[in-house]
Amino acid sequence: WIELANTGNAAVDLAGLEVAYATSSGATVTRKASWTASLVLGPGQRVLIANSAGVFGAVGDAVYTGGLAATGGAIVLRPVGGTPIDAVGWGDAVNAFVEGTAAPAPGAGSSIERPGGDTNDNALDFVVTVAPAPQGLGAGPQPSPTPTPSPSASPAPTPTASSSPTPTPT
Repeated sequence: WIELANTGNAAVDLAGLEVAYATSSGATVTRKASWTASLVLGPGQRVLIANSAGVFGAVGDAVYTGGLAATGGAIVLRPVGGTPIDAVGWGDAVNAFVEGTAAPAPGAGSSIERPGGDTNDNALDFVVTVAPAPQGLGAGPQPSPTPTPSPSASPAPTPTASSSPTPTPT
């Protein structure tokens, strides 16, 4: 499965974009999903693209056939047939979509995910997750938006008593 997350602060429309898989060498590139109609992802929203024969096929927001190689490959998000917007290569991938050095190949039952920012180096940006929990449109924004706290009133400073000098007879 493939999960796309909008980690920005503004909504993103997936219309006209595709997610493609490239084999480790890049000799074969296969479209896994594309959007011809508008699909807007709000901040924190995710879309789940799942293998129709896999365990998450029934809950995927989009499905594909054929698998992804565990030993290496790449996923690219781009305008249909165009220049990549973002990509990740893992394992022994050496294709044109690998950003910097490939991320580690996940073991059975594991996945790779980008928990932070994008430095355009897959090995630095992605980590192996041993207990993945794929989420799609039905999961709601992650992390959940929290209300912006309103400022609370600060107490006004209280005047302090000052001692007055007592006159002394001279």
